Amino acid sequence: MEEQQPIFHPAKIALFIAAVIGVLTIFAVVIPETGFTVGGKTFYFVSVNDILHADEDKIDVEALIQARKDSLEAYQARLKELKLQSEQDSLEAAAQIAAADPTRLQYANDDRDGLDIFFKALATASANNPSIRILHYGDSQIEEDRITSYVRQRLQAKFGGAGVGIMAPKGITQSRSVAQYTSENWSRYTEFGKSGGATDGRYGATAIMCKFVHHVSDSIDSVLVEKSFNSGFTTFTPRSKAHSSVRNFTRVRIFMGHNKAPSEVKLDYDGVESTQVVDSNQMLQIVTFDLEKSPSKLKVTFSGKSSPEVYGISMETPNGVHMDNISMRGSSGTIFRKLNKDISRQMYAALNPKLIILQYGGNVMPYIKSKEKAESYGKEFLANMQRIKSLCPNASFLVIGPSDMSTNINGKMQTYPNLPHVRDALKNAVFEMGGAYFDMYEVMGGENSMPSWVEANPPLAAKDYIHFSPRGAEKIAEIFYESLLLDYEQYLQRIKLKKD
Repeated sequence: MEEQQPIFHPAKIALFIAAVIGVLTIFAVVIPETGFTVGGKTFYFVSVNDILHADEDKIDVEALIQARKDSLEAYQARLKELKLQSEQDSLEAAAQIAAADPTRLQYANDDRDGLDIFFKALATASANNPSIRILHYGDSQIEEDRITSYVRQRLQAKFGGAGVGIMAPKGITQSRSVAQYTSENWSRYTEFGKSGGATDGRYGATAIMCKFVHHVSDSIDSVLVEKSFNSGFTTFTPRSKAHSSVRNFTRVRIFMGHNKAPSEVKLDYDGVESTQVVDSNQMLQIVTFDLEKSPSKLKVTFSGKSSPEVYGISMETPNGVHMDNISMRGSSGTIFRKLNKDISRQMYAALNPKLIILQYGGNVMPYIKSKEKAESYGKEFLANMQRIKSLCPNASFLVIGPSDMSTNINGKMQTYPNLPHVRDALKNAVFEMGGAYFDMYEVMGGENSMPSWVEANPPLAAKDYIHFSPRGAEKIAEIFYESLLLDYEQYLQRIKLKKD
């Protein structure tokens, strides 16, 4: 005879569920929001407040982004409608319109001429003018050419130019714009991070230096094998999904130096070969190749008795806008005073940047425990900007502050407590430089907005509650570009009124 299975009555099931909910509710009421500690470990339990207000902190991110974009479009229309009589009228109108909107670029005392050096270069761009360079320095938030790639393609579409700009012979990660493959005997050294390797701070303007080595140890079938090389190569292949402007470069410039013996630099692309011999030299040398056509794939090979220090390989055109993505994983943007002034000055002079963007702040967040610490960081950041300015006197400066970033506080992902202080410190630093500030934190929605970006569908930020997803990075980049362009249009208006 089969054993009869117990039958659970619906009423008993409901009673059991109610009892469980009741017990959990008691826990939620009794256990403090700060948790309880057992054996040195703190445990948290959801509070009644968390249950009742679970959705209050959530943001409809897509609606927020659309509202930000609509706001910028409305400002553009508003400026065109105003019948302004003078340059001062234009400045005052722009300040009034921008006062309460976080999407707008911010300036000290609403003095909106902080980017005029850059805007003047854009306004006079033509086929006969030299290139307009933008150096976009940042931490891992811009790795893989995130944010930079969107802004670059929009600017190149409007003002001309092509190419991805500077890339290191050996990257730390793959770019979304250009695929890279290198020989195994490259060593990469940086001023940021822990790699080191260059004496006297010789990293050029990128804070990155690469050299090929002549001997590499490798394990083949568990046997240690010593490999010998007399050269090192790197290849660049613009990705098919990247914007066409990335592929249409016609010039390659190689920034190198401190080669103890003559070096041979060979360029291969689509069946075309070109070689230049570079004499030994302790200072910066620039090797330029003008291409017969835009390559589908580019290979650069360095050879010689010793490797030169290679600071970057730039894919560009003679004219138009070029925007370099110089990502520094783990950096707080306070390494520039450590760089060799002579090498950096020469490289900056060759690049002649008109806009320098610094996007930092995220990496100090876990270590900033007070407003005073944030202010101290801001002063060091300012000192590093001043060093760059001394080497690039004809450049505008723009700081993109940190995004919202979450940490676990009482069992809940919340904004780092001192993030607003770090944001203010960076803002004050660039204001003292006479530059502009883009408040990425407020654009996202401000305090505790990051979880909504993480939980968006599709996700706009990663599960680390720090970095944007590629989609999220593009959203932020679009708002930044539109904000930048709006101020450029306002600049043109000011100049026209000044002439009239």
